[in-house]
Amino acid sequence: MKFDFLCPHCNGFLNVGDHVILAASNKENVAGLVLLDVRLGKYKISRHPNLYFSKGEQLNFTCPLCKSALAVPEVHKNLNALYMRDDEDWQCTILFSGVYGEKSTYRITEASVESFGDDKYGHLNLANIPEMII
Repeated sequence: MKFDFLCPHCNGFLNVGDHVILAASNKENVAGLVLLDVRLGKYKISRHPNLYFSKGEQLNFTCPLCKSALAVPEVHKNLNALYMRDDEDWQCTILFSGVYGEKSTYRITEASVESFGDDKYGHLNLANIPEMII
């Protein structure tokens, strides 16, 4: 089944092939495009060699189309959100860590929360997931 990744603000398509394309900036405000793996739980990031990230650094992710921030501090200070939709219009929310080197991703539906990655524990408390996320 094919999945699309969308901006939660403009609903623009953010994936091409096997990558989700986002804009990211580091703590020095050096910005560029990053390519994330579309497979949940896979954490390879492709980027320009001059766009350097330090392990543990908080990155600022934005939609490359509408420039809106993807951070969801109301859920957790380290998490960002995207929508994922299949070819039958089923949609869920994907939360992923914005800390470089941290491996934590969550797929949230009306019925369940599925966690991925070695660092998946400690971010998500179901009480702090606002209705709008689901």
